[in-house]
Amino acid sequence: MRSFPPESSANFDTVQNHFHEQTGRGLMLSSRDFELLARWFTAGASPATICQGIDEAIDALQKPPRDLYGCRKYIEPYVELQNRHRAGRNDFAGTAATTPETRSTQDCDEADPLDEAIDRLRAVSARTEQQALQAVFATTMDRLESLRGDETFDPFLDLDAIEADLLDAVYEALGVDARTELEREIAARWGSHLERMSASARKQTLRVRRRALLAERHGVSLS
Repeated sequence: MRSFPPESSANFDTVQNHFHEQTGRGLMLSSRDFELLARWFTAGASPATICQGIDEAIDALQKPPRDLYGCRKYIEPYVELQNRHRAGRNDFAGTAATTPETRSTQDCDEADPLDEAIDRLRAVSARTEQQALQAVFATTMDRLESLRGDETFDPFLDLDAIEADLLDAVYEALGVDARTELEREIAARWGSHLERMSASARKQTLRVRRRALLAERHGVSLS
């Protein structure tokens, strides 16, 4: 039996079990799958992110994938997007101490995820002069404020969903020229890869790629 690093074993087990439950395939990872997972986890991917890619692969493929390697082109866009989000959080953390408007996490025992998300979005809004984008950011901040006191609020799931909606709204708020430029960049970087996908998988992957590029360019990260 393959032994996993103690600090990562729970993550490996989560992904293995999810893959087995969704596909009915064996519980044991192949060496190739193990190397992929180890690389993704080392890069900072969460089990939830990888499981999301597995679900997309199952929906897109005509037959359930035989292994994680067969899901990799559906998983990796989510891993890349999460890494960009993490980079955005690190950038924000590096500037927060010198920005009077932002709330320092040193002033409390535990940071409020809604406050942090609103602070990040307020900082992004202050950096843009485009009124259409400012309106999108304001609408999202109102949405975040409406979650205060909601006992069903889940920082991981809800902020992820709101961020996805936000990035889609940012895309729609861009001018035609900016959208065209974005689509050209996606085609140049991933066109051949997208052409090999089914129509449904291509549509979803395009959305993920757009979100990743927009998050990178505008520094948008809520979680």
